[in-house]
Amino acid sequence: MKKFFLTLILAAFCGMSSAFAYDFSAVCPTGQTLYYNIIDAVNHEVELVCPFPWGWDFDEPFGEIVFPATVTNSGQAYTVKAIGDYAFYSCDSLIGDLIIPNSVTSIGVCAFFGSGFTGEIVIPESVTSIGELAFSCCYKVTSLTFNATDCKHIISTNPYGVTSPFSDCSNLKKLTIGESVQKIPDYAFAGCDFLEGELIIPNSVTSIGDCAFFGNGFTGEIVIPEGVASIGGLAFSCCYEVTSLTFNATDCTFAFSINPYGVEFTSPFSECWNLKKLTIGESVQKIPDYAFAECDFFEGELIIPNSVASIGNFAFYNCRKFSNDLIIPNSVTWIGKSAFEACKGFSGNLTIGDSVTSIGDRAFCFCSGFKRNLTIGDSVTSIGERAFYDCCGFQGTLTIGNSVTSIGDHAFEYCSEFRSNLVIPNSVTSIGKYAFNECNGFWGKLVLSKSIIIIDTAAFRSCSRLYGDIDIPNSVSEIRSEAFLNCNGFNGDLILPNSVEKIEGDAFKDCAFSCIKANCNEPPVLGTNAFEGLNSDLPIQVPYCAYEAYQTTDGWSRFTNYQQNQPYRLIVKTNLSTMGTANIIQEPDCENDAIVEAVASEGYAFLHWTINNEIVSYDNPYTFTLSKDTYLRAIFSGLGVDDHEMTKISLYPNPTNGIFTIKGEDIDKIEVYNAQGQLIRTQKISGDRAEIDLSNAANGLYLVRVTGKKGTADETIIIRN
Repeated sequence: MKKFFLTLILAAFCGMSSAFAYDFSAVCPTGQTLYYNIIDAVNHEVELVCPFPWGWDFDEPFGEIVFPATVTNSGQAYTVKAIGDYAFYSCDSLIGDLIIPNSVTSIGVCAFFGSGFTGEIVIPESVTSIGELAFSCCYKVTSLTFNATDCKHIISTNPYGVTSPFSDCSNLKKLTIGESVQKIPDYAFAGCDFLEGELIIPNSVTSIGDCAFFGNGFTGEIVIPEGVASIGGLAFSCCYEVTSLTFNATDCTFAFSINPYGVEFTSPFSECWNLKKLTIGESVQKIPDYAFAECDFFEGELIIPNSVASIGNFAFYNCRKFSNDLIIPNSVTWIGKSAFEACKGFSGNLTIGDSVTSIGDRAFCFCSGFKRNLTIGDSVTSIGERAFYDCCGFQGTLTIGNSVTSIGDHAFEYCSEFRSNLVIPNSVTSIGKYAFNECNGFWGKLVLSKSIIIIDTAAFRSCSRLYGDIDIPNSVSEIRSEAFLNCNGFNGDLILPNSVEKIEGDAFKDCAFSCIKANCNEPPVLGTNAFEGLNSDLPIQVPYCAYEAYQTTDGWSRFTNYQQNQPYRLIVKTNLSTMGTANIIQEPDCENDAIVEAVASEGYAFLHWTINNEIVSYDNPYTFTLSKDTYLRAIFSGLGVDDHEMTKISLYPNPTNGIFTIKGEDIDKIEVYNAQGQLIRTQKISGDRAEIDLSNAANGLYLVRVTGKKGTADETIIIRN
């Protein structure tokens, strides 16, 4: 009677059906009568079931038992494909090994719960699903062999949350995973803290599920084999007795999932308190996202092998006890966000390999133990937000490679011990907010990229030891608030190019310049206190025609010591004086634009105007505003002398890389002139065709003069290498 009531209580608790039935019974090889339901009449498949709706109360099977793979009823053979829910629930008189036949694909909920088997449980290769608590409370079982090749489902929700099918098997000490197993499902052995010894995962395994070995009692080393491609959240968490980890997974792309406790992310190896040593195998190519996050128990040096190509997001997040140097090998091309965030234990140098192209957001944030120099190689194109935030231990130089295009917000904020100059290479087009805020250790000059457009909020705030000039590049249009606030070490000039249109509040507050050289023809709009703290009698040099505008513009009017620059110079010349003249017909002044005119000599024609060999206009006359010293050149081309007699020449390709062909009739001589009218090549020929090689000439416009028996003809050619 006691057993009857216990069974009813457990049945109600676990959701046991009250309508169990069977289709037929048969005697198994060891003499016990077993009961079957037909689950597929077409394919002749059955499942083993309990014959009574309340569980086994009499005629309970006992002793050693062999479960058949096939059974015959009325002359028809059936394959045993399943062991049903509660099929042998609480059959505590069964003894010996529990060997599931290789025909079985599913084992139901509580199928062997509380059974009395005394030896080994063998899960065959064929099994694809195991129900909740299927083998739970088999107190006398001593070992488990798990051969299920591709088991996909091994857990369902029960009143207590999640658990392993093998929970509370207190004498189950040994686990053997078969050599053909490919998947270790979610929660397969979760909470089996009675398992002992070494955990050996065979090379056939490709995935390890969430909480698969959570809380196990294995001692010694865990080895993740090369073939593993994914490891679930908390897969090895709380394995308190494990002492070392060897990670050999060559191309593991997944090492994290949302775990049942609602934590956003965690490492599969979290809370393994005795796990001190990490070895990454020589064939590992990827260190996946979150692989070792929060594993702050690892000690000693972290060695990343030369095979590694990428280090994932949060890969070593908060691994605080690594020490000595950190060397990112040349094989690595990408370092993910927060990859080493809060790894404060490193006490030596940081070496970043020459192949890294991207350093993610917060990649080394709060790594305060690094010493000496930091070199960002020429392969790096982007430095993420807070990439080196509060890495305050560096005491040498900062070198940023010539391929970096962006420096993220707060990228080097509070890196307060760097020394020497701060050089932003010309490849950089954007510097984020607070990028170098409080970097007050730099003791040298600031060299800014000539490609940046905006100097962002507080980008260099409190870089108080930088000295000399601040030369703002001609590409900058806007200097945002507090950009150079409290940079009081500058003792030279602030040079503002004509491109600057706006300077926001507190941008240069409490700086200490000797002079402001404002080359802006129109005074930049100033925000509140943009130059607060600078003396009102500080010399301000402004363009010749902008003197009055600065004196009357808000913000600028507080200064009293204005100095007017000399007027801009305009020089006008031609490419060859014999071809024509170039004249200034209206001198520029504060009220009037410059007007120039080109007059071609007989037999020549005006083509265009150039500055530094770059075409600026085809107009003639040409009217323009003079905004700087300008050297303007008029380019002429010959129409051809005695053109009615000279056979027309052809010249190709045009433009050219320097090598081109000339075709004409009875050519005697070829002359080539540069844009300054200088003869750079003479070539005598006899015939109708010639090839010219000017591949060593600079890019630009050239005049080619061809002289033949019938006269002379001129053509222009453009060289672009």
